[in-house]
Amino acid sequence: MSGRFFQSHKGTDMVLAFIFVGGVVLFFGALELLRRLGLAFGAYKPELHYMRGPGPKWHEKHASFRGRS
Repeated sequence: MSGRFFQSHKGTDMVLAFIFVGGVVLFFGALELLRRLGLAFGAYKPELHYMRGPGPKWHEKHASFRGRS
């Protein structure tokens, strides 16, 4: 079995590892920057999705319909 397929390419491996790690660091750095600016994943605002029910004006308007069957 020839050993040429298992030869170490430390120089190339180090460059690829450096590029990969640098890309990961840049990605997470950009994600953190966007998060701090509030642009990453849109902050959840429960008041935009929560409905408590009809208010006093609705009840006043529809009060005449309550007694009917």
